[in-house]
Amino acid sequence: MVLKRTDSTPNEPTLIATVVVIAGKTDQLEYSLIKQVNVIGSQDGSAIRLTGWFAPKAAATIARRGHNYSISHAQSTKPLLINGIQVMGQHDLKDGDHIEVAGVTLRFSVSSKTNGTTR
Repeated sequence: MVLKRTDSTPNEPTLIATVVVIAGKTDQLEYSLIKQVNVIGSQDGSAIRLTGWFAPKAAATIARRGHNYSISHAQSTKPLLINGIQVMGQHDLKDGDHIEVAGVTLRFSVSSKTNGTTR
C-alpha cells in the first residue's frame, strides 16, 4: 500500500508582507516579514533593524496570525502611531498602513500569491 500526502490547501493564497522605510534610520530600505513574529528594534535578530544612538532594543512587534498581521507596542517608551493615530495594545494592520515608531516611518503592504502569481 502506498500513501500519498496531499496538500489540504493547494490553491490557498500565500501572504507576502513587506515594509518599506519612508523616513528614519534603519539598516535597509525594505524588509520582507517572513517570521511569525517580527521585531522592530536595534537588538540582534530584529526583523526590522533600527540604527542610531537612541534606538530602542525593541520598539514594536509585527505578528502574523493566519491571514492577518497585527502590530503591538514593545518595551520601548516611544509612542506607536498607525496612520498618525497613537495606538495602545494590539492593532490589526491593513495594506498601505503607515507605521511610526522610534523616529522611523514605515509603509506596510501585503499581497497574496497563488500558484506563482501575485495579486
